[in-house]
Amino acid sequence: MSVGLSAHDAGQVRPRARRLVLPATAAWAGLSLWMAEFGATPADAEPMRPPAETATDPALRVAEALHGLAAAAGGAVFFVAALASMLALVALVAATAPATTSRIAAEFRASQAKCFLLGLVNALFLLFLLVLTRGKLAFVVVPLLALLLLLGTTAVSDELGQRVLALTRSDLSRLGRLLLGASVFYLASLFPVVGWFVVFPYLALTGCGACIAWLFSQRPPEPGAASAAAPAGGTSPPADGAP
Repeated sequence: MSVGLSAHDAGQVRPRARRLVLPATAAWAGLSLWMAEFGATPADAEPMRPPAETATDPALRVAEALHGLAAAAGGAVFFVAALASMLALVALVAATAPATTSRIAAEFRASQAKCFLLGLVNALFLLFLLVLTRGKLAFVVVPLLALLLLLGTTAVSDELGQRVLALTRSDLSRLGRLLLGASVFYLASLFPVVGWFVVFPYLALTGCGACIAWLFSQRPPEPGAASAAAPAGGTSPPADGAP
């Protein structure tokens, strides 16, 4: 009686053995992972603390409170710094071009609807031009939008400050009106939803439109424009760029 396997029987055994390799390997890997997860903990490993102990840990609670205070302090510092930067920028633009910003404010005062439409149409055109050229004209479009926004924000701040002072029947210098109007602009733009999507876009686009309307306007300067831009001494301000 022969105990060896014939060539036919050996050919049938080999495929069956190959089919058993993959399940055996998967079972061994699963057993290894189970032992690593639920096996003995090393002596030097730190035991896990229960959730109740973690929640009532005084050091952890103090660290979380300090983290919250640091985040709140950082937000307050950023808020004050952004407001101070806006006030300084508005004052700089008004001091550099007092007559120009006064005439832009006059265009804003004359027709806000026309200025808003001009700003909206031109902003959409510039953005479309930027997308159409795949950013190749960004070095022209971005500075132009920034200039329109600076001049428009300054003019709008001047007009807002004047209207707020009219409500209180008080008077300030032009610098005071600018700072008051810029503060109102900034704080109103921070109001959730309404400020983000209504106040800021409307005032920014209307200011840009007022700049464009001033460029193509034949409107003579208003009689009060010179006195509005005049310093406290009562002398007329020099023209933009004059010494």
